[in-house]
Amino acid sequence: MDDRCISLVQESYRKLIPISERAGSLFLTRLRDRHPVTYSKVTRTLGSDAGHVVSLLGAIVENLREPHRLASVLYEFSRPHGVEYLLNAHN
Repeated sequence: MDDRCISLVQESYRKLIPISERAGSLFLTRLRDRHPVTYSKVTRTLGSDAGHVVSLLGAIVENLREPHRLASVLYEFSRPHGVEYLLNAHN
């Protein structure tokens, strides 16, 4: 991803912050409808709390310019209780 794309993603994400609960709910609904297997994995890890989904996406978007940090965010996400760690670290 080039610098311009990263900026666009980060700007778009910032616009979602005021409606984050609704955006998270819409994201989970669409994920469930279009990719039920992925939805199952996400909700098994995060639960169906839209706020957690948005927080995790925020941690990823925040680290797009720092791939070494992004890798650690994704690693923590994959570990048991890693999501709780990430949510606490980024809230």
